[in-house]
Amino acid sequence: MRVKMLRLMCSPEHGNHDAGDEVDLPEQEAARRIAAGDCVAADAADKPRLRDKLRGRRGGKEPEQADKPLAKQTVAQLQAYAAEHDVDLAGATTKADILAAIEAAQDDDEDG
Repeated sequence: MRVKMLRLMCSPEHGNHDAGDEVDLPEQEAARRIAAGDCVAADAADKPRLRDKLRGRRGGKEPEQADKPLAKQTVAQLQAYAAEHDVDLAGATTKADILAAIEAAQDDDEDG
């Protein structure tokens, strides 16, 4: 299997290879090194890795809250949504309370 190295590989069986080198490895060895984060499949080398997308990692960012339904958002995201839409959260202490307040405000907006 052809892989692109992400870091230096020193191996008696496969030799020394710098980051960025493309190397042919046996399937099992390639799978082990990919799982360890040493390399990626050569055809997938340009695709971002999951750990790079995670929040707080190498410029990764949190998904936009507009992409998620309200029920799937975190309390912090719901509070930010409420602040942006001038929703009064007085007395709302749980996620269910915050959701109820937001939904009530949306119903008021639709009616009025």
